[in-house]
Amino acid sequence: MKKILILLMATLAIASVSCKKDPVETGPTKLSVVTDDLVTVPYAGQTGIVVEFICDGEWEAKITTSEQGWIDFSGANTGEGNGKVTLDVQANGEKTERTATVDITAGELKASVQIKQDGKKLEITFKHPSIAFTDEQFAKIKAAYAAGAPTVKGAVDLIFARAGGAYDPETVTVAQKQENTDMGTLYKYMKGPSALALHRAVAYYLTDDADKKATYAAGAVDILYSWANACKDVDYPINATDSDEPTVGAGMYLSRVAWPFFVVYDCLGGSVYIPSEKDAVIVAWFRNIEKAAKASINSWDNNDYFGKQYWNNQLAAHMWGLLSIGYVLEDASLVQYAIDSDENPRDFYELIQNCIFMEGDTPCSRESSGAAVQTGEIYDRYRHETAPLKGLQYTSLTLQILSCAARTCYNNGIDMYAYTAPGGENLRLCYEFYAPFYEKLDADLQGGYYTGETDRLSKAGDMQGLFELGLNAYPDSEPIKKVINAIPNRYQNKVQMHDQLGYTRLYSIDADSIN
Repeated sequence: MKKILILLMATLAIASVSCKKDPVETGPTKLSVVTDDLVTVPYAGQTGIVVEFICDGEWEAKITTSEQGWIDFSGANTGEGNGKVTLDVQANGEKTERTATVDITAGELKASVQIKQDGKKLEITFKHPSIAFTDEQFAKIKAAYAAGAPTVKGAVDLIFARAGGAYDPETVTVAQKQENTDMGTLYKYMKGPSALALHRAVAYYLTDDADKKATYAAGAVDILYSWANACKDVDYPINATDSDEPTVGAGMYLSRVAWPFFVVYDCLGGSVYIPSEKDAVIVAWFRNIEKAAKASINSWDNNDYFGKQYWNNQLAAHMWGLLSIGYVLEDASLVQYAIDSDENPRDFYELIQNCIFMEGDTPCSRESSGAAVQTGEIYDRYRHETAPLKGLQYTSLTLQILSCAARTCYNNGIDMYAYTAPGGENLRLCYEFYAPFYEKLDADLQGGYYTGETDRLSKAGDMQGLFELGLNAYPDSEPIKKVINAIPNRYQNKVQMHDQLGYTRLYSIDADSIN
């Protein structure tokens, strides 16, 4: 019996040992990507793209693409636990987009992120100055001035007079007290200083007096820098999301009122008048405006364009601001984003096609009159009914914005004045449709839709002088020439001095350097 008991105990011991096996290693049980599963990269390339993920074990990342060499890891692609990999993407010289997949594996687990890079759709070049005027245009203005061309001389003399005006730094203080969140107040207080800065920058190019040149340049930069330093870190408001009417619009306001400052930097950036420490502040502010404009684009797109205002002037203004910043900072990706990008729901090409009506098109749903649209009319005509009686004012604003953007593109080798959208839309159609109103100063023309608006014609922001831009682009247009010939005093009339553009006469210098 004792032997049996000993044998039984031995058997149980062996069984116990055999049951104490090492646990089975099952490997990682968690792997998920924190980063968006689709990352879009501009055609110009990008460094430091981070793909971040959660993992509870060892992992490895690999890149899969049909074309090698354009994307690679800039650091480790293996590790353990929660991790991230960093990617560098080279510039894409082709017009077609390209893609790659970043696959992360951890044991049997796998997660993927797709990298899509835009193709190079445009041949983008840079020259300075070019936002408003080029060196060649300034030279023509100076030559016409020296030759005594009466309207050119009159406009230039007025610019010199305005450039010598005083700058009130209290305007920045007032804006700061508003904490830059009341965009209407910010616009009100910035438009005077920004216009003064523009006049000083233009005067710098037009004078041959070395002392005055230095004074004008330094004065322009002082104004620009004071605003940049005050506003570079402001968290600008975007749009109210609970209303069909946006109560604020940082992207629109800033794109318009800061445009003269973009011109100043375009004229004087890289010169002794903007040392590196000031340059950094100015660039930071421009990037902050870029951020606000892009946020406004997204806000409108995410809110059904605040009551289905799908193609109005505010959307054009976002594009104008981003285009200008892209050119002054030589940011090719931003220029392409503004002109032609799948990532931008309201790029320049799309605005030309949709802001401009062709006969038979459907107007804004806010219109209730049922009046048919005519070829060359502009989407913002609905303000005749909703503002009310400001249809011509807002269509003129849209035309001004698109024309200024087209001028900048043209000066840098992209001819948006000649561009015709697939439906036949182009800027010339707009000028020639609206020309009779401004030639005759009569809102009852062209079918009568704008009846009741005659009193606003030729007031600030709704003026004959904007047709100087049209004349420069389309010098053979008889309707445009009739408007120019109808202006009673082509350089001196107070409404020909535009808040953003300055004296409009100078914008037609390529087409007319004699009068």
